[in-house]
Amino acid sequence: MADPTTPPAAMLPRWPTRLIGRDQERGSAQHALLEFSVPLLTLTGPGGVGKTRLALAIAEDLRAQFADGVRWIDLAPLDRGASVVSTVLASLGITPRPTQPLLATLIQHLTARQYLLVLDNCEHVLAATADLVAPLLAACPALQILATSRAPLHVRGEHVSPVAPLPLPKLDAGHDLLACNEAVRLFVERAHAVRPEFTLTATSAQTTAALCYALDGLPLAIELAAARSAILSPEALLAQMTDRLVLLSDGPRDAPIRQQTMEATIAWSYDLLAPAEQALLRALAVFAGRFTLEAMAAVASMDGEPFPDVLRQVQALVAQSLVQRVVGDGETRFVLLETIRAFALRQLQGADEEERARARHAAWFRDSTIAQEVWIAVFLPDSNVRFDRLAEDHANLLGALRWMQTGGDRAGVLELSAELLSYWYLRGHLRDGCAWLEWGLAHAEGVPPAIVAHAQSALSHLLRHQYDRMRALELCEASLRHYRESGDHARIARAAAHAAMTSLDVTGPDTAEAYLDEARSAFAHLSDTLWAHQASRHLLQIPGLIAINRGDVDLAEVLLGSLVAAQRHSVHESGKAEAVTCWPLFVWGAVAHLAGDLPVAFARFQTALEVAWRHHEARCVENTVTRIAAILASNGRWREAAWLLGATEAYSEQTGLNFAQGAWNLTRAFGVPEPWQGPDDYVGQARAVRDAVLRRGPRIIPPIPEPSRAQTLWNAGRSVPIDEAVRYALDASLYADPSAARQAQVPHPVIAQDFGLTPRQREILALLCQRLSDPEIAERLFLSPRTVEGHVTQILGKLGVTSRRDAAAAAMRHSLL
Repeated sequence: MADPTTPPAAMLPRWPTRLIGRDQERGSAQHALLEFSVPLLTLTGPGGVGKTRLALAIAEDLRAQFADGVRWIDLAPLDRGASVVSTVLASLGITPRPTQPLLATLIQHLTARQYLLVLDNCEHVLAATADLVAPLLAACPALQILATSRAPLHVRGEHVSPVAPLPLPKLDAGHDLLACNEAVRLFVERAHAVRPEFTLTATSAQTTAALCYALDGLPLAIELAAARSAILSPEALLAQMTDRLVLLSDGPRDAPIRQQTMEATIAWSYDLLAPAEQALLRALAVFAGRFTLEAMAAVASMDGEPFPDVLRQVQALVAQSLVQRVVGDGETRFVLLETIRAFALRQLQGADEEERARARHAAWFRDSTIAQEVWIAVFLPDSNVRFDRLAEDHANLLGALRWMQTGGDRAGVLELSAELLSYWYLRGHLRDGCAWLEWGLAHAEGVPPAIVAHAQSALSHLLRHQYDRMRALELCEASLRHYRESGDHARIARAAAHAAMTSLDVTGPDTAEAYLDEARSAFAHLSDTLWAHQASRHLLQIPGLIAINRGDVDLAEVLLGSLVAAQRHSVHESGKAEAVTCWPLFVWGAVAHLAGDLPVAFARFQTALEVAWRHHEARCVENTVTRIAAILASNGRWREAAWLLGATEAYSEQTGLNFAQGAWNLTRAFGVPEPWQGPDDYVGQARAVRDAVLRRGPRIIPPIPEPSRAQTLWNAGRSVPIDEAVRYALDASLYADPSAARQAQVPHPVIAQDFGLTPRQREILALLCQRLSDPEIAERLFLSPRTVEGHVTQILGKLGVTSRRDAAAAAMRHSLL
């Protein structure tokens, strides 16, 4: 039983608000302390993550499990030099004995008792606390200690339990799923306390989730932001995140000073750091997202001198929960929570170190990226690993480009953005790549001609993939002129081959053959290098493309079949990257499609899609899914075709392809007359093709019987993630015999099931699939928004899904529209 003489200070404090979530953490702590009798369990985590509140909940859960009860001791008020032992004695109501050391007195009192001793806020007296805890645990076998600290105590018997920020929801999740999320629930409850009319609507749920993301899921940050809800909406709060440290202030007056603002909370940890650790944390503020140890060391270096013992310093920052360590695919990276990064950036600016740190940051990412020869990495066996690393560095690469742009380093911008060509293209960042190359070329005065030529060549490649073929050819010819003057045979071979492919759709096969001859001549001067390998790939593929352009299907079949076989052999024998095979496979499929051999074409497109998807080849993914949709439409399966085309269109917009290439493919695959409005009207082109397919029906299949329903399915496809569309397109059983499909006249539903939806719910589902919000659906159907919200909730439940996006996908799969 608890000692009735224990003073109130040692009893558990009362918390003014209830704990939201943390069920898993509470269960794990209870299991550790009771089942395994862990002597010391330390809850660690950054300031504001809720360690104290969690420790209190754990103590309340276990109060009855300890014969002598739970004792709570807050060490936060102590100065760094204060005696932890005397504080614990005073909190437990133990009177020191003049003739006995304080620690001996405490041990004598605790030896025969079964206590759970909670030591809260140990980080600023870490060494003194460790010096107390170690002998206590050695001498008191029935004693267990629960500690909270921003860093572990590092004593024997300690079990560390990191307390992470609250889990964050998917931003595109439905209202019900968002309302159940712990971070969102915390915001809603605290906002309701200051504005009773605040409720989570379908509209505000998405914004609130985005706000919780911006706040890193930190409970203190969420509570401070929610307190502002008395005057600001979630949308207004989200807009204020550019200066989050100002927004996250003015906490409750009765809270400790360090918890009244996020800045004070983080400053509490910052002040505990050694000067070198503070300097490193300040330098890390220039990173966006995750970063490696090598990048950290380069950016933290001082005037060319290596940063002293960077590994030891970063270990200290990780131990203090100021830097998070992330391990994935064998590579260790580090990251700062955005709130901590904002604090560190303010310190960096105050120390007048920002300009030098950002210059080192930009130099590191420029030099290390160029040293990797990224543009050629697509031909290496580890290409996926290389591009995955670049994807991790994406935000930092953009930061480096912005810094060079601000500083007028035009050559640096052009060098880096041109070097990233393969990454921009393969990972679907065509807009980023084009924007930086366009800016650099528009400000290229004084930049060395070689750098300008490389940038022109890179932009030419990207524009060709966006179907701006005329300008792509002009830029390619400009770069080719420089390579001819410099006698750079490797780049001549590459640029001439690219010009040959580009000119096919601009000036025709005769011009393409002239460029091809030039590429062959330059190729003859090359040795067996990656340059040579890339050039040879183009030299083998272009004749097949020329044959297709001239309508010689038999010759194209032979040429491209030989190329596919040769490249598969190359991948198998030499280990060169498999990604290079997806385009020859696609074009080979197009040859079979052109010849009317739909089963063979379908199989080839699926093989090309499988390779392209595995290697993130965005344009090949778009092209192959479009062609698979065309064959499905040829078989009378216009529902599946419309759904896949909608998903492809949305994917094209996300990756910067703008559906122009897909529109071009549709004209050939569906046999629709080319509806081009002009060389630059990509949106008009895509819309014209879509209208031709959905409203009139391609000439190679019967007219679509229900154009409006096809449009609904197209819109439903737009809300589906591309990975789901790809999985569907790769289904081995997807292809059906064309004659059987035509005889059926009415396409077979994927699964015949109505899920008990009422006619009104089907009507709402159709509008939901068109991405209409609840208020928009209500206005369309003359219903109240609350009624629509209720129907949407029932629809999600009947379909067994949790989001509107998943509902749209289910509607397609089960032919509910």
